[in-house]
Amino acid sequence: MGWRYFLYTVGGLMIVIWAWRCFIFRLYETPKYLMGKGRYLDAVASVHSVAAHNGKTSSIALEDLERVDLDHDFKLDEKNHDADEKAFQRVCRQVAKLDANHIKSLFATKELALTTTLLIVIWFLIGLAFPLYINFLTYL
Repeated sequence: MGWRYFLYTVGGLMIVIWAWRCFIFRLYETPKYLMGKGRYLDAVASVHSVAAHNGKTSSIALEDLERVDLDHDFKLDEKNHDADEKAFQRVCRQVAKLDANHIKSLFATKELALTTTLLIVIWFLIGLAFPLYINFLTYL
């Protein structure tokens, strides 16, 4: 019977925290995300909003972002439709730099390959068993 009270208490606490998050506390979008989407004006506004919320002032301006981001090749406007495509191209450039040499070294010898495979299988089984145990515990 004790675990039911625990779940009711934690559930009630989560409802209170959810209401606090949605109706009282304002979360601003991160400037990094906004800049990645090409929404530089929104990024500057977000920084100013967070600074005002904390009782500070921010001197950042759109020109500061232009100086820092010298390699951008899209317009600095709020409604940039090419931003998603440009972000995808940046991700593709970063993925192209990856190589698998550090993964190949895990399977370099027979013993390392066996150890690596066993660790992967064990973590897979732990990841599978935990949710199954939690979900089917009530039926047991």
